[in-house]
Amino acid sequence: MAFSCIVLCGGKSKRMGTDKAFLKIGSKMLIEHILEKLLPLSENIILVVDKRTKYAQITKYGNLEILEDEREDFGPVEGIRVGLKCAKNTLSFVCACDMPLLESECILELYSSVEPGDMCVIPVADGKHHPLHAFYSRSLLPRLEKAVQSGRHKILEAIGTEGVRFVSDFTCNIDQSVRNVNYPTDIKDIVLKGSAVWKGN
Repeated sequence: MAFSCIVLCGGKSKRMGTDKAFLKIGSKMLIEHILEKLLPLSENIILVVDKRTKYAQITKYGNLEILEDEREDFGPVEGIRVGLKCAKNTLSFVCACDMPLLESECILELYSSVEPGDMCVIPVADGKHHPLHAFYSRSLLPRLEKAVQSGRHKILEAIGTEGVRFVSDFTCNIDQSVRNVNYPTDIKDIVLKGSAVWKGN
């Protein structure tokens, strides 16, 4: 079964002080690193952004679709809703644009754990749930619509518990794959550690 990929890029990046998607790591922007991880996995890649014009520079990815949030300042619940509504596949991998160490192996391992009837499959790493590194079914749309209409911004509250499964057993480096960056020091830390992800970039 094929899946779509939805990357959420609508955050305000207040702690970083600049748009995370366009942060440079090596010779590429962070969003480019993420797209290059996802492109071999899916023929349907969607960016959900605050303003489409900001992403006009992302032109070399032929099968990339860029959508805008329909409701401003609502957060990732709105981004997931918009992405699922337009995705070509029933199942979508959803991630944030601030995950520089995203691993294809972890995405595929999580995908392999999806079972019939699952509406959402979320990894658990370092004792935390990571709903922005997870698989979502289009069947969740009614819950997300209701959450947006009622003003619920938190993902786990919006999706509820029925049909939602958490996975904590991985052979890949899930702790690395789910890691996001919030501050400039987070980027420096990744570069200083000399992660193999960035060697030669």
